[in-house]
This record gives sequence, C-alpha cells and structure tokens, in this order.
Amino acid sequence: MADIVLGEGEEKELAPGNHRVTELRLGRDSTLVFSGGTTIFCDSCESVAGARIVYRGNRLRDTDNHFNLWCLNASGVSALTIVGDGQPGRSYAGAGRAADGHAGRNATNPNPPKDLDGREGSKGGDGSNGALGVAGEPAVDFLLNLPLVSPGAEITVHAIGGDGGQGQDGGNGGRGGERSKSHGGKDGGAGGSGGAGGASGDAGRVFIFLVAPDEEFADRAKKNSLIESIKVRINTALGFPGKGGRGGAGGPSGRPGVIGPGNPNPGPNGSDGAPGAVGDGPRSGGSVDWARVDVLSQSVYLQYYAQQIASPYEGAS
Repeated sequence: MADIVLGEGEEKELAPGNHRVTELRLGRDSTLVFSGGTTIFCDSCESVAGARIVYRGNRLRDTDNHFNLWCLNASGVSALTIVGDGQPGRSYAGAGRAADGHAGRNATNPNPPKDLDGREGSKGGDGSNGALGVAGEPAVDFLLNLPLVSPGAEITVHAIGGDGGQGQDGGNGGRGGERSKSHGGKDGGAGGSGGAGGASGDAGRVFIFLVAPDEEFADRAKKNSLIESIKVRINTALGFPGKGGRGGAGGPSGRPGVIGPGNPNPGPNGSDGAPGAVGDGPRSGGSVDWARVDVLSQSVYLQYYAQQIASPYEGAS
C-alpha cells in the first residue's frame, strides 16, 4: 500500500483502477495524471498551491470516465485544481474533400465503314459523400470526499466535454461526357453530401462532499457555514457540436449535340452535412444536477467509505 507523494514540480502518471494509499501528498506545482477510471482511497490528503490532478487520456468510455477520491482526513488540502476535460473529436476541417466523381466518357465520331454511329458518351460520376466528424469525448465525472478540510481551502474543478469534429466536405461531381458529331454530351455527376458533424462531448458531473460531526449535521446554519468556509470553483459544460461538411459541387455537363439528340444538365450540388448532435450537460435539457457541494454526517460518510473500500475494491493497489 504505497503512498502517492509528489514533490515540488514533480509529475506522476497513475494507472487506471483503484488505489489504496495511506498518504496522498501533492507538492507545489506538481501534477498527478490519470488516463482512465480511477478511484483513490487515502487516510490523509495534502495539497498546496499549484497542485493539480489532470486527465490525459484517449477516448474515455461512459463506463470509465470517473475520478473518485475517498479521504479520511483532508485537513492538509489548502489548494487543489482538478482538470477532466474531454478531448475533441477528429475533425476534417482543412483535410480535403471526399473523392471527386470520375469524368464521363466522351462520345466519339462515326468512323465508316466499321462504325457508322460512333460511340455514345457517359454521365459523370457522382462525388463521394464526406466522412462523419467524430464525437467529442465526454468529460470526467468527479466525486471528491473531503472530510476535515480546512477553512479557506481552494478547490477548482474543470469538466468540459470535447468539441465534436467537423464533417468532411463532399466530393465534386465528375464532368459529363462530351458530345460528338452524332451524339450529344451527357449529364454531370452529382456532388457528394457533406459529412455530418460529430456530437459534442457530455459535460462532467462534479460532486464534492464535506463531512460534519453528527451532532452538528442537523444544524442547517452550521452546514452552510462549513460549505461557505471553502472556495469552490466548478466549470462544467458540454462541448460544441461539430459543423457539417459542405456538399460537393455538381459536375458540369457535356455540350448539347450538334446533330445527335441530347440536352445534358449539370449535376446537382450535394447537400451540406448536418451539425453534430448536442451532448448532455447544463442547459441541454438533460440532467439538472451537474455540480453539487454538500455535507454528509460523519457516521454516514464512514459507513459509505467502509462499503466502498470493501469488495469489489479488495484488489486495489
């Protein structure tokens, strides 16, 4: 049961999973990095100005986008910044459009005596549809339990979903086949549709619990005073939806026939891709309780702590 101790300016990466330690101590300007679902149980927690806990991962899933801190004594926490913003989804902005349609085959002139009519041309190929932008990564959900935290402690939490990626532009339609003396030109190919934008990443839920002695828990004024004794800044928001890609231009037509029939048309333009869907977060019409600072009684908290540190957490490091 090793401790997690970082000196001034040090950085340490913590493997995803559950960790049981005696002491969690983060020195000035130190950074504890996690890359997946992580839970820390500690007897004591200490952090000072510049100390940070930061998510640096790659495409969290809904099942592992959490960071939980269960502490028995947080009196050593004077300042702590925690960042769990989601990564943006892959964007096709500036990456080039989808494949253009091929040019239609040109008509040929008669070539007597073998070919009295000549070969008819062909329509231009349709442009390919743009690829979809990738959804933004959801932000991390945080549960921070800070019993005995000292008055004046400053806790800052960022949990902003990643922006959705922009969809790819559709390919342009191919040029219609050109006319000959005996055949008219052909229609141009249709432009490809732009790819839809990626959905915005969900906001993170942030819950911070302080702990009051049982004899004070029923006193609303004392609970409010405990909450007001620390400085909490929570920034939780969903990301921006990705823009849809632009539709490709329709291909130009071949020229009308001189003798042969045909009045070809240019291909229709492709439709623009739809913007990405809106993720779940404040002001999105989803869950209301996104950020909460509250107080638990000491006996209830210790009961929760004992339940959480037991099975299935027996394999915690």
